[in-house]
Amino acid sequence: MDNMDISNIKNIKNNKGIKRIVVGAIVVSDRNILLLRRHPNDFMGGIYELPSGAVQEGEDLIDALKREIAEETGLRIKNILSFVNSFDYKSKKGIMTRQFNFLVTVENADEVRLNPKEHDDYIWISFNNLSSTPLLDKLIKNTAEKAIELYIEMGLEKLS
Repeated sequence: MDNMDISNIKNIKNNKGIKRIVVGAIVVSDRNILLLRRHPNDFMGGIYELPSGAVQEGEDLIDALKREIAEETGLRIKNILSFVNSFDYKSKKGIMTRQFNFLVTVENADEVRLNPKEHDDYIWISFNNLSSTPLLDKLIKNTAEKAIELYIEMGLEKLS
């Protein structure tokens, strides 16, 4: 992965009213992307999303990414291939949040273990079927499409 200036990213928190930083992962395995379905009783219940979560005080983005992937899916990150993008949104509590998304591979893709308090299902959606995935937020869909473009540009599709 190109080393980004992580300190600059963390400084963005004070920019444009951003009060919370979240990291997200586009987990790729065999030309598929992992999507998690939010628990039906949760905010925006039933939609599919990327594994993601808040960066804790004093934690850097990469450590937060590894921790969140492990907590939400039971998976271990093998490689962080690239920074993909960021987007802003309001959380369920109305807090302005910026999410930084990374393209990753994992060591144990066939061993997904969900946190049942947060997600009730997962799917591995093929690159070709992403556009037809129901209940997928536009921001998440755009992020996943950009990640696929990066993956192909990097020549990684030959490894799948």
